[in-house]
Amino acid sequence: MIRYHEAERNGGDTEKVLEEMIRTGRDNSRTPMQWDDSPNGGFTTGEPWIMMARKWREINVAAQEQDPDSILSFYKKAIVLRKNNRCLAYGDMTLAESEETVFAYRRNFEDKSVLVLLNLSSETAGHSMEESWDGEVLLSNYREISRKPGVLNLRPWEAVVIG
Repeated sequence: MIRYHEAERNGGDTEKVLEEMIRTGRDNSRTPMQWDDSPNGGFTTGEPWIMMARKWREINVAAQEQDPDSILSFYKKAIVLRKNNRCLAYGDMTLAESEETVFAYRRNFEDKSVLVLLNLSSETAGHSMEESWDGEVLLSNYREISRKPGVLNLRPWEAVVIG
């Protein structure tokens, strides 16, 4: 709103500022917190000033707490892993060789190393693995990973942590 008020004070194009704010503002991706499937997702007994997410009755905290494969469950596992893995908490980060849509890096601490692989696309992407890398899968957002000698096939939006 500061830019709008500045444009207003300086005789600028307030309509153009509003259009840009609508196009780039964060409110377009925000919704009230969906705690459960009760009215307004349990967020308020009043009327929210912003719309609820389309699937708030199906996708909410209460439903995700019951689903071991939910995003909420994944984040909880990731937090526990980071708290209990000194390499992830304190290690130096070095970028690893990666494919065009795969972001790969290592965290190194003392004599330990962790490899993080993130497929940032909606397509399957292969990642060349060192033959000697035989670490344990510490975290993945899929139940099973497709790991073959020398290559790890990452499904769309797949994240894998190997230690």
